Amino acid sequence: MFSRKRKAEFIDAKSIPPMMRQIDVAQFAATLRSENAVRRASRAMTARVNQIRDAVLDYVAALERAGKLGDNGEIYAQAHEIRGLAEMVGLVAAGRIANKLCLYIDTCFRRGQTPDKTVVTLHIDAVGRAARATDEATRHGDTVVTQLEALASHKLAAE
Repeated sequence: MFSRKRKAEFIDAKSIPPMMRQIDVAQFAATLRSENAVRRASRAMTARVNQIRDAVLDYVAALERAGKLGDNGEIYAQAHEIRGLAEMVGLVAAGRIANKLCLYIDTCFRRGQTPDKTVVTLHIDAVGRAARATDEATRHGDTVVTQLEALASHKLAAE
């Protein structure tokens, strides 16, 4: 759960021993870029699209519940999950709006501010509509993202 009270811990990359030799890394990377690997990954994703879409919609429902409770930490956690999965199943607008919500909440927490309830609620509503809509959400997604980003920026500048 996201918390303002915890400080980030930075780990020096040099302190972590390598898990693979450099030559093995190069071979592994080449294998992942091969046509066969890309084809297999695409088939695997296609087979799971409905499950992933259902998972995104479950995260949206959890986001909406967290919004009703005003639990900004849980709102952030659910929006974070949505932004990571939505685009994989064609819910591009929902993912972009969820990303903007995460960025807004994160900025507020870093500044020691409480996120504005109206800004958060508008983002949550937009994520829900974009995730459940069909073609219209795709056509208007960029406009919604731009308008919500402008609102969030305005609120952050005013505080």
